[in-house]
Order: sequence, then C-alpha cells, then structure tokens
Amino acid sequence: MEGEEQERAIAEAYHLSKQRSFPVTYIDGACIIGFHESKIRSILKLHAGEDEDKESKIKSAVEISRLTLDGVEYRKTIEELRQWLEREAISHGYNINPDKNVIEEIIIGLARNEKRYGYKACPCRLATGKYQLDCDIICPCSYCFLDVEKNGRCYCTLFVSDRYIAGDPSLPQYVPDSRE
Repeated sequence: MEGEEQERAIAEAYHLSKQRSFPVTYIDGACIIGFHESKIRSILKLHAGEDEDKESKIKSAVEISRLTLDGVEYRKTIEELRQWLEREAISHGYNINPDKNVIEEIIIGLARNEKRYGYKACPCRLATGKYQLDCDIICPCSYCFLDVEKNGRCYCTLFVSDRYIAGDPSLPQYVPDSRE
C-alpha cells in the first residue's frame, strides 16, 4: 500500500485500536491490530456467549497469575499504578483517557513491563529490556507531552487533552510514532 490508500488503512487501524501493535489482521476490508477478540467478534458480527464469557474470565485469571503469583499483590500493583498515572496526568495538566477498557490494557502492560524490566516501559512500543535504550519510552515517555499538545493524546492514548475528551474534530485520527 502507498499514498492515500496507506493513510486510509492507518486511520482505520487507529480507529479500531488507539494503540499500534502487531499482528495486523484484515477481514473483508476491515483492519484489526493486535489480539482484540472483542473487535474481531464485532467485525465478524459474533456475539459472546456464556462459554466465551467463562473463557474470558479464565484468560483474565491467567493474566493475573502471570503478572504475580498472588491476586492481592496484583490488585495492589494495579491500584498503585492507577494512582501514579492520575498524579502524573494532574502534574502535567492532562487527563487519563476516560475509556476504561483502553486504560486497563495499558495499566496491565505497564505492570507487566515493570515486573519484567524493572521500569514502566510503554506497553505500546517494543522495549529492549536495556534501560539506556528504552529510557525515552518509559511512561510517561519523552514524546508524550508534545504528542498530547499536538495530537490531543499520547501515542498509546493513555494521556489525553481536554480537546480529545471533547471530541475536537481538528485532532488527527491517529498519532504517528514520534520515536520513528
């Protein structure tokens, strides 16, 4: 893809997922980025039944156990991260994205990366595990504040401006990776 076709595909991808991750799946012209079962089901017009709900709860439990061995520690870690993110947003005059689904995914990713690397590497970017190489993508990343000012949100759509929350149509449909 090139030119306008590529731009439309990127815009559609960001419309479906405010984050950029891989793999990318195309189904009947619709683009799905990452493993978003709910978005895949929506495009395919499939509804989650009881079995899927049970399976989803099991997957969530597995995610919790991967993060830590103790559910209490997991909940404490997630709550501490949530409070830390609120303080960061307030200190810089921004907001946390009001979309709870987006926030949950990012918080879990931050917690996982902090456990894995010892620092809060942005879960929407590929971290190396080497602090010196990743220091620009430690949340809030070096690009966050300029991205929020320019695009109404940071790359992973965690930190957002009042304009973004208000739905300002002049904001771009997607945020390019300033790191590239």
